Amino acid sequence: MKMSINKLVSSILAITVIVHQIKADPIYLEPPPTAAGGKPIAVIWIHGMRCSPEAYRTIAQEFQKAAATQGFKAWVGLPEFFLDVPEPILMTRYVQYTLKMLKTKHNFPGDQIYLAAHSLGGVMTQIYAKGKSNFVKGQILMGAVLLRNTRRITGSGQTKFDYDVPTLTLNGELDGLLRVSRSAEGYWHAKKNIVKSQSGMFPVVAMRGMSHSSFMDFSMIPNSVTSTDLHPEVPEIVGHVITGNVMASFISKLEGSDNPWSNIQDILDYTDDFMKPFSEAMEIEGSYNLKLPCYNKTLVNDKRETCMRGSKWVPYAQRIMGGDLTAYNAAIITQDNFHRVYTINPVHLPQINNTCKSASTNGKCILDSVTVTENYYHRLNSLDTGKYEVGAVEMKAKLMSRQSVQKAAGNKQADFHQTDEVGNRCGEINRQALKWALSKTNADALRRYQKYGKKLVIGNDLGPYNAGPLWIWHYLKYKDNADKTQTVLQAPMMRTPTDYFIKSAAGFHYCKLLSPFRALEWIHVDSQFDHNGIRPKELVRSGKKVFQN
Repeated sequence: MKMSINKLVSSILAITVIVHQIKADPIYLEPPPTAAGGKPIAVIWIHGMRCSPEAYRTIAQEFQKAAATQGFKAWVGLPEFFLDVPEPILMTRYVQYTLKMLKTKHNFPGDQIYLAAHSLGGVMTQIYAKGKSNFVKGQILMGAVLLRNTRRITGSGQTKFDYDVPTLTLNGELDGLLRVSRSAEGYWHAKKNIVKSQSGMFPVVAMRGMSHSSFMDFSMIPNSVTSTDLHPEVPEIVGHVITGNVMASFISKLEGSDNPWSNIQDILDYTDDFMKPFSEAMEIEGSYNLKLPCYNKTLVNDKRETCMRGSKWVPYAQRIMGGDLTAYNAAIITQDNFHRVYTINPVHLPQINNTCKSASTNGKCILDSVTVTENYYHRLNSLDTGKYEVGAVEMKAKLMSRQSVQKAAGNKQADFHQTDEVGNRCGEINRQALKWALSKTNADALRRYQKYGKKLVIGNDLGPYNAGPLWIWHYLKYKDNADKTQTVLQAPMMRTPTDYFIKSAAGFHYCKLLSPFRALEWIHVDSQFDHNGIRPKELVRSGKKVFQN
């Protein structure tokens, strides 16, 4: 009988593992003396890509000390994967072998098993652990998050994780490999939008001043991390102690403690404060990573809890575009709707649904308008690695022109040149998005932005690209200056007067908009890479290795 390909691969991998185990036995850490009399638990700790298990020895020992203070006697096993690459096909064999050695050679007597994992190890570990809640009591992810495919939006609009193992997520706010904006997305789903039955099951903690490297021994960080990670502001040992305490509190919760979070309440409070503007910004953007857009054929999206009807930012953008209407005692309200801007069957266009016949003295005239937006994301964002931009790269917004709004409000003499051609209407809106983000940024991130950050500067609008495809496929333009201290952002636009010769395209002013969420993400993450990385970019290019910790 011929051996199947899968069996052949498994056999080769099994032989490889056995040979590798002879050469690289896991690291085993027995409980410290202070843990005498505690409840026995075991943690199998999975390393990151190209990272040695030895790099996690110190942080694991700090966890053992913290666990002892909460009444646990913790054994830790750190297996080393073949070629230092955590591989889900091999995960069962490595975990079981490590656990077997903890029991037979290091006297672990219990059956309370936890997993801890860093970086890519966190991705592979969660894949392995799914469906194994009868074996794995809980897991801790560091510099990693629960993947998007582990969750779904229910009919009531809440998040439900199709995952049975309680999971603690620890992410450094200065992580250069897994953006804190991706962690914020996870926080929104696990804390703010979670179904009641899963409340508290998947806590997410922002680790102040810590980076991707903070969960390791700094001297053992591989080049793949040092070339990308941001510089931590917390000393290595302090980060390890904090991590150990949070991990121990999480395990204490799962083991039935009445008040497990009491000694880290300040960290949880900081997380809530830190994540609040990110949550607000994602909701304002109408992030497709929170809920999918309500794309449909009708101009106005269906009102459903399971999807996003439109962006909350674009109605504000339309007000800015419309200009001052106080002279006409008028105002404009807008319902934004998500559609793919390139669709032509049907085509979705903005509109104003009513007019003010003249300046009102008895009551304010409210113009009712509809806009169309498509959020566009980095193509590799779908891989869910957390490395690429999480905020919309641009918001493709179809707005009514200022001339159209002014005329609808009662300004019959509104001149297209003065209302829409003079100045930079899209730039005005984008400047407000940046202003909003700066006003919401926490003190630490704002200090870093001012000291190290590549400042985002709103430049002149580009165009007009008065042909749909030209506007659609010209993206927001980012251009750095020579010393990488500023990035000029310019918005492609399309604009037409109300008497445009193509009536169906008259009176529009389309803009590529900067999302407030993307602006916040820029301040926290993108602005820091050039001047606040572990290794300056010139050293990365030269191949030199240097640590600043």
